[in-house]
Amino acid sequence: MLYFGNRLKTSEWLSQTDLGELAAAETVIGIRVPKPEEEPKALPRSRVPANRLAAADLWVAYGVTEPDLFIVCDKFGNEYRRTPKKELADLVKSVAKHFREQRAKVKEHLETATKARTDGKTADALAALHKALKLDIVGYDEAEGAIRLYREILEDGRKQLAAAGKDSDKLAALAKLYAGSDLEAEIAESVRKSGASLRVTPAIRLELDDAGPRRPRR
Repeated sequence: MLYFGNRLKTSEWLSQTDLGELAAAETVIGIRVPKPEEEPKALPRSRVPANRLAAADLWVAYGVTEPDLFIVCDKFGNEYRRTPKKELADLVKSVAKHFREQRAKVKEHLETATKARTDGKTADALAALHKALKLDIVGYDEAEGAIRLYREILEDGRKQLAAAGKDSDKLAALAKLYAGSDLEAEIAESVRKSGASLRVTPAIRLELDDAGPRRPRR
């Protein structure tokens, strides 16, 4: 349980919620997150879920802009619910079930992606992994496995990109294959530097973004 705000000390805000018994039984741990004094720095954009608990600025990591907000999360910092209300016990009790269901979905997508990659179907593997990553969880074996496989596929793509040089046909094929992935912006930059002329279609998005690959909308 994370409490974003400056006004209440940890012991005070916990006592004003309905988490007393759960906290006493150590079923839930409450952490107060004071607002940093420095201006927030934007996080790099990526489809890969971030370990938000490890971030230097949790306000930025969780996208919190106003104080007095509670975020119910699991032990890895994966968010379940956020609310300004102090009635939190029922939400806390639902966390485990929610993430069991999320893990099952990630596992299914990972298995699909693994088979697709084995069969040489990179596009299908990426599609399945994007579904897994969109669930936005970290820490669990399934989630870390999906992240690991995604990075391996992107690394293969970078090798293909390096080998493509200024070949417009190869660049077009890579742009189509990795459209929507974290490699998309790198391919677009290579296209720009090569001077290749590619027609942009919905399947081949070559928009450059100085902030890096775009995080998918939820």
